[in-house]
Amino acid sequence: MTWFCVALGLTLFLAAAIGTAQEKALPDDMTKLQINPIPYPTTGKPQVVPLEGNSWDLYPRREPVSLRTFKQLVEEPGVLLSLRTDVKDFSHYLYTFQRDSLPAEPAQESRDGQIAVRFQKRNEAKSQLIATEIQAVSKSGERTKAYRVEIGYYPKELYAASGQTSQSWLVVQNTDLTLSGSSVDDWILDRPTAEDRAYAQKRWGDLVKGSKTDYEKAQALARAIMIALKPHGGIPSDRMLASSPFQQLEMAEAGKGGVACENYSAIFSWACNALDIPARRIGMNYPWSVVGDCNLEIAEGHNSTEIFDGQLNRWVWIDATFNILGVYMGDQGPIHMAELVQGLNDGDRVGGMTVVAFDPVTRTERRVSALESPQKAALFKYFKKDQQFRYFRK
Repeated sequence: MTWFCVALGLTLFLAAAIGTAQEKALPDDMTKLQINPIPYPTTGKPQVVPLEGNSWDLYPRREPVSLRTFKQLVEEPGVLLSLRTDVKDFSHYLYTFQRDSLPAEPAQESRDGQIAVRFQKRNEAKSQLIATEIQAVSKSGERTKAYRVEIGYYPKELYAASGQTSQSWLVVQNTDLTLSGSSVDDWILDRPTAEDRAYAQKRWGDLVKGSKTDYEKAQALARAIMIALKPHGGIPSDRMLASSPFQQLEMAEAGKGGVACENYSAIFSWACNALDIPARRIGMNYPWSVVGDCNLEIAEGHNSTEIFDGQLNRWVWIDATFNILGVYMGDQGPIHMAELVQGLNDGDRVGGMTVVAFDPVTRTERRVSALESPQKAALFKYFKKDQQFRYFRK
């Protein structure tokens, strides 16, 4: 079933991952940046090809404190830190500065997540270092551990003293904070109504009640949806596609239309979010050209899903269309979809991949090698290197 991107999307290319997120943890103007050091003589003018990736934006985790971005100050040497937190009932940030070897300064508060780290412009050949320690504080007064950002300032006079012509440099030397361009909630687009939540609780509430993790809950939910939809595969009608996910489920069960991957993914994702399991849909196809009313694509379209497990603090790939409850890479996992694609397309790693395969007819499941699983053909057909994957965010 061919699938097209019709909403805000990010595309993951396996050769070079390129993102267009609304909020980027990237410099403002890449064209003005000085690359340093350059490992080749500049006289040959080699073409610079950067290794790019947006997987960290596509796969955020919940972090007590993380960095949204850095912004260089204009009037003086310095950096504005922009922070993000996933602390529940957040109140404010508490931070201190330590300049060079001097004692730490008195603690200060930030309620907007902005911290300005300012250096003195002394016009002398001497570097400066400021270590900033940051904690997030909840409304009840609980504090996270102290996170640290060390920034050094190296003025041009320092380089001139050694006979080198250089700009001044501000360098983030050490930090245990991650740079996060997005949060988990940015990727959760489904908004089930109170009626949807009541429906999900009545239909599947007892099924997921005994599960310990979000992943276990999602697996139980996926099994039930696979069983319900198995007899109703087919090309969905326009009416089916225009209906809400739970209406699609009831229409299929009533024999009023066939369902395909877009229905499976919509119903599963909607049901997960209705039961407070964060879930998102991912689309894929590789459109190549259009002539008249006929489209050419070099990789067939599909819709899939990922859930976010709060206990594991990671995204997990589940595909109800293909009766897959998860994939492991050796003893590691369950893995997310980008890891799945990388593993399938790496001949040295694919042999260690195992699939948790469910049979909705016999209602049994087993963990089997990806190379020997019933889903082998589908995995290599849709999740191949020459494919475009689209993620959607707010």
